[in-house]
Amino acid sequence: MRVTAQTIDSTRTLHWVDVAGASAGLLGVSLIDGAVSSAMQHASSGTLTTARQLQRFGDVTGIAPIIGGLAIAGLTTHHSALVRVAIRTLESVAIAGAATQITKHLVGRLRPNQDSDLDGYDFALTNGDPSFPSGHTAAAFAMATSLGDAVRSTWAQIGLYGLATGTAWARLAQERHWLTDVFAGGAVGWISARTVGGRLR
Repeated sequence: MRVTAQTIDSTRTLHWVDVAGASAGLLGVSLIDGAVSSAMQHASSGTLTTARQLQRFGDVTGIAPIIGGLAIAGLTTHHSALVRVAIRTLESVAIAGAATQITKHLVGRLRPNQDSDLDGYDFALTNGDPSFPSGHTAAAFAMATSLGDAVRSTWAQIGLYGLATGTAWARLAQERHWLTDVFAGGAVGWISARTVGGRLR
């Protein structure tokens, strides 16, 4: 695997039609939010243990060592491309995190474990722990996209996106998010990383 400093192949412009299409898709997925969350209820202890491990790819306990390790490796070996990848990944994760936190508090959607009828359509702007979109999933996809674009290895990208998808599944299994939350979080992470990498505007 070779890490490259330059990750820009071409720049794609995100149009309002793309956003409208994605929003329509999310609306469609929201119809099965309740069914998916019902299926995830009462997960076994083994499933929850796996979920706790997988979610680390989307939180600071997993992200900090990876980005920090890249930066330290780049600095100690004088590999400037590694340092740039670490900085770009950190920027992507930070932007994804800020975008999800702002959106969460504007939307105020209740989490599955807060929603008594489990329909996914309960909102409260005063909710201190809102659900939409998933911050863990956004961070995981931001990191997977940034690192995958830098490495340019199909197998590495499959592994990275597999871990990010595992993070999304973990948040569903823990009853912390709806399916639409993780779909939206994944999109926010991907867009953040592609924008920082200069491949999307």
